[in-house]
Amino acid sequence: MRILLINHYAGSPGMGMEFRPYYLARRWTAMGHRVLIVSAGYSHLRRHNPRPLRPYARRTVEGVDYLFVRTPPYRGNQIGRLKNVSAFLGGLAAAARPLVEQFAPSVVISSSTYPMDAFIARKIANNVGGIHLHEVHDLWPGSLMELYGYSAGHPAMVGLQIAEDYALSRADHVTSMLPGLGRYLAERGLEWQGFSCIPNGVEPDEPALPPPPAVVDTFWQARRQGRSTVLYLGGFGRANALEEFLQLAALRPEVLFVGVGEGPEKQALQLCAVARGISNLLLLPGVAHSRVYATLCLADVLYIGARPLKIYGYGVGMNKLYEYMASGRPVLSALGVADDPISLSGCGRCVPAGQPRVAARALDGLLALTPAERMELGKRGMDYVAAHHTYPVLAARYIKLMEDVAGEKKVVL
Repeated sequence: MRILLINHYAGSPGMGMEFRPYYLARRWTAMGHRVLIVSAGYSHLRRHNPRPLRPYARRTVEGVDYLFVRTPPYRGNQIGRLKNVSAFLGGLAAAARPLVEQFAPSVVISSSTYPMDAFIARKIANNVGGIHLHEVHDLWPGSLMELYGYSAGHPAMVGLQIAEDYALSRADHVTSMLPGLGRYLAERGLEWQGFSCIPNGVEPDEPALPPPPAVVDTFWQARRQGRSTVLYLGGFGRANALEEFLQLAALRPEVLFVGVGEGPEKQALQLCAVARGISNLLLLPGVAHSRVYATLCLADVLYIGARPLKIYGYGVGMNKLYEYMASGRPVLSALGVADDPISLSGCGRCVPAGQPRVAARALDGLLALTPAERMELGKRGMDYVAAHHTYPVLAARYIKLMEDVAGEKKVVL
């Protein structure tokens, strides 16, 4: 079949995040399907951007075909990012007819995090007689309203709600990384054609490189001093609730807490730690994706958290959660979400979000275990990911879903 995957932020191991579109596309291509990813020429998530000089650039990147739409660079979440999104949607709309005539996809997937690409994806699918799948990463505008305090009556939120309602009700099938999205759809009273959870995962064949020497030295020094270590590796954004990581460090000064990554909240977190005299929190630069697993393996315990928000009652789709589990280290999860994989796999401890004292007691329990006992917990996570969250497994599930939806619509793939 011919699969058109629309994802504004799609990257690759060489370009940088986000990786899910690339790994799925590579697996589908290996299965004999033809795949084209439509992505923006500039994304803040990538380390390297193609930034085409012309309106469009068709390129093969690390074995996967991309159509990059020229979009302006930006910083932060202000007007520059809005212009970037508008440029992508405008370029995608202009490319709709050539995509129909030259690529003629039998499956169109709208998956740009925000829901506005669903209008164009639906149009393309209708014009070729194919099927349209809409993939939900986050709830819009619910995420923005809870994280940033926008009101439901804000014009932008009204527009986003219209787009979300259209995407969820008009797609031939809805997929999501959020296991509880079916409940959300039912609560909204939307007439939807079907829902399937296809979560994030890990790529087992990606080469694993050693951590940077500075990171290795940090953990070895702690070990020589007899100190336990807790690691957070990922983005430093508002949704990650890293102020609770800071509070946890303040509650357990004998433990070394290490944060590895980049993001808009990193500098503020560092300044807060200095102002409060918290000396056992060390923030290091981000590492390349190929060095993530080896870096995770250095710590005694891995930490992941989120704000105590209503939207997380439907689950989270954080890719790093599965990378944590695949590393074989025990995980302290302060997500407080539905269907937490840490709880399902038994590879760590789960505590409510926003309660650092409860998290500190759970951390004490993990650090009190022997190395062999922590290794056993970590193995549970590895086994769970191998069974449910590798891209060979997820890509095959996605293809089966496409075939089933096409059969229901009597579409020839």
